[in-house]
Amino acid sequence: IIYRSTSSSSPQFGILLLNTSSREGIPSPFRAGRLRIGPSSDPSFSLGRFFIGRHSTVGMHSILCLAVRPGVVGFPDDGSAQKLAQKPTSARQQQQRQRRRQLFRRFGAIFIVFAIIVYCSQRVRGLPYLYLYNTAFREQALVSEHVVRSFNSPTEMPSATSVGNWSVGNWSQPCSFPPDSPRLVILFALGRSGSTSTWDVLSTLAGRRNAVREETGNNPQSSKEVMRELEESSVRANWTMQVLCHAVRREKSAGAAGIVGFQWKPFHAEWNHPCAVAGLKAVATSRDPIVKGVYLRRNPLDVMASDVRHRNSKNSEKKISDHCKVGDAECLGAHSKAAAGLNLSTGKDLLRRLKWSQTTVRGVRDRLSSLKIPYVEVAYEKLYGTGRYAGRDGESTEEWMRVFRHLGVGPQKGLTMETVRGAMTLAPTTKKSRNETIHNFEAVAQTLTGTEYEHYLVD
Repeated sequence: IIYRSTSSSSPQFGILLLNTSSREGIPSPFRAGRLRIGPSSDPSFSLGRFFIGRHSTVGMHSILCLAVRPGVVGFPDDGSAQKLAQKPTSARQQQQRQRRRQLFRRFGAIFIVFAIIVYCSQRVRGLPYLYLYNTAFREQALVSEHVVRSFNSPTEMPSATSVGNWSVGNWSQPCSFPPDSPRLVILFALGRSGSTSTWDVLSTLAGRRNAVREETGNNPQSSKEVMRELEESSVRANWTMQVLCHAVRREKSAGAAGIVGFQWKPFHAEWNHPCAVAGLKAVATSRDPIVKGVYLRRNPLDVMASDVRHRNSKNSEKKISDHCKVGDAECLGAHSKAAAGLNLSTGKDLLRRLKWSQTTVRGVRDRLSSLKIPYVEVAYEKLYGTGRYAGRDGESTEEWMRVFRHLGVGPQKGLTMETVRGAMTLAPTTKKSRNETIHNFEAVAQTLTGTEYEHYLVD
């Protein structure tokens, strides 16, 4: 097919398209990288390189040649080919093609910019506060807080932002457990579930207070980074034991401790990662030492409310600490102010979040049970006497002792809530009931009434 341009100022193009059922059927002159049609003395018929492509719909091969010259494009009248001409495209067709090209370039540029942003947000550390949403509760987290802290002093205050050094290289160093190792514990708990305060009490009453590190990351993005590093690490099969061993060595230098461990936030996607499963299997098969788990969960309505209050505190003029020390009236007042007018989502969005929360809980239970990891599941409300357990100190102390009996350390009978509260260095940031904390509680109750999630209103 020969296309002849009507513009005298633009070069003209000649296109030769040959179809054949097999490559062997192509005449030998067309098999070369370049093709010349017409008298050898006439350079105007020199064609550019061609390519061979297969048409899957018709099962044929095509040879496409492109020639550019200032004169008339065609074949010489020597009987080698038939001269054809194609009518030029109309102005409307040219405009349509131009619009399609412009749209393609525009959307292509947008896609490239978006891809660069996504790549940078996943790979570049030290970004300013980049808010990401947890798939379960859309928890906002601070990606830039790559903080490494070690609280060896019994008087030093642990912080919710104390996270592990997310460099797997530190875990890969050779390590062996000392013969008198403390009880090894992994605390499975999502954010805003009271994990810092719970570990504070457990470690204090078990022997010596120490901080728990979020070695697997404190948000979905950082957790994904940890798993990505583990994929290329030599300790990916037993990284959990490596982490625990280094934690024991670190805490041993500060004196004897009853329990030592780390916190694992079981975000849904990373919880099913092959490296996560391998780490749990290493825990399940370890016999010397034995590792025990504590699964702490909290009413998802309170988790969402705490998340909103936490986000409001970050957006305030004066930065508010994640936690408040006991007796810090100024900090508690700031948190109370941040909780004013707290609203939760309602309708389908709330139901979707609660459904995902149940899915996460079942996923954690099923994985720990299937691997036969010794663990105990406890509820925040029962430990701290909130919700339906308000004022029932006897049940709260029994819940604490149930944890200590599982761990085999700490007070396993005769414990009182006065002792528990005396071990707390962190104060509850709110003491109001759920219907007082959540400003639109009536709308939330209307959404949940008659559903399988109705019990969250009182639990």
